[in-house]
Amino acid sequence: MDIYKEFFSLIAHSLPMSSFKAIAVKKSLAHQSIQDVIFDMYYQLIHLGVDHEVNTHRIDLPRQILYQKDEETGEAYQLTQLEERLDERLHRKYASRVLLSGLTTVPSYVSPHIQIADLFAAGIARKLNFLNSSTHNHKDELSDYIWDFLEINKIKFHINMLSDENHQSNNENDMSVLYIFE
Repeated sequence: MDIYKEFFSLIAHSLPMSSFKAIAVKKSLAHQSIQDVIFDMYYQLIHLGVDHEVNTHRIDLPRQILYQKDEETGEAYQLTQLEERLDERLHRKYASRVLLSGLTTVPSYVSPHIQIADLFAAGIARKLNFLNSSTHNHKDELSDYIWDFLEINKIKFHINMLSDENHQSNNENDMSVLYIFE
C-alpha cells in the first residue's frame, strides 16, 4: 500500500502543474447506449478540463493540447469522431487560441502519467461505488488517501446535460475536479 501512496505522491509533487480531472455518470439515469455515454464522457471531460485550465489561468493562451488516454482495443473510429467534435468546440470557444494537436492512446505500462491517472480513477471509482461497504480494506485506504491528498472538488450536472456542449465549470480548485452527471 505504501508503495502506491509514495508513487502517487512523488508524481503529484514532481509535476506541480499536474491537474487531475475525472467524470462520473450515474449509469441508471443515462438513456443512451453505453458506447454513446462513454463517448460523451470523454468529450465532457476534455472540454470541461480545458475550460477549467483556462479559467483558473493554469495555462496561457495560445496553447496546443495533446490528449493521451489509456489504450483500448477497437476505439480508433470513436477517437476520430471525438477529435473532430472537440476541434469544432475549441475553435468555436477559443478561435485558434486553443488547438487540439492530437488525441492518442498509449499503453499504460509505458507511461507513468497514465499509471497515475489509473490510480486516480480507481480511487474515484472506489469512493463512488463502495459507499456502503461494511469492510474497509487496502483499496479503501488508497482511495481515502487520494481524495484527501488532492482535495477533490465535486461539480454536479444534470444527466440531461451529458450530451450538451453549452455548459462549463467555474471551479477554482487548481489540483482536482470530479464532474458528476446524475
